[in-house]
Amino acid sequence: MRYFHGKKSAISPEAPSARGFAWFFGQVTSGADLSDKAEVRHEGRCGKCARKLTTPESVDTGFGPECSDQLGIEWATRTEGHKFNVADFMVAGNAIFTVTSKKTGTRFTYRVRKGKDESAPYFVSVLTGSDNESDYRYLGTIFP
Repeated sequence: MRYFHGKKSAISPEAPSARGFAWFFGQVTSGADLSDKAEVRHEGRCGKCARKLTTPESVDTGFGPECSDQLGIEWATRTEGHKFNVADFMVAGNAIFTVTSKKTGTRFTYRVRKGKDESAPYFVSVLTGSDNESDYRYLGTIFP
């Protein structure tokens, strides 16, 4: 997978939110351990369908029970302490998550959505206002 900053993005590739996502994506796709560099939290919604997560297992994994089954996360795994997998969550199709730098405390909320079909790219946006539904601005594209 590769991330490209969008040519039509109103946000400069040098903006902290754009540089932050490019760094974060590189770290996640390389399998780097982020535990001492950043904290990543989902926003309480399933990464695949965006429904509100209501059970401890769903909150731990970032996916509701039906979506977990579709993605191959077995019930036994979820109930035995399966942890939030950032890479899987990010490309599940409808992910909203916040990344906070442990060094500076800077945080950005990103949304990654899959295009309409299986071969479509993912579109990355960053939250630029206070409304978690409409204040996202396009950053770039992830190609599978």
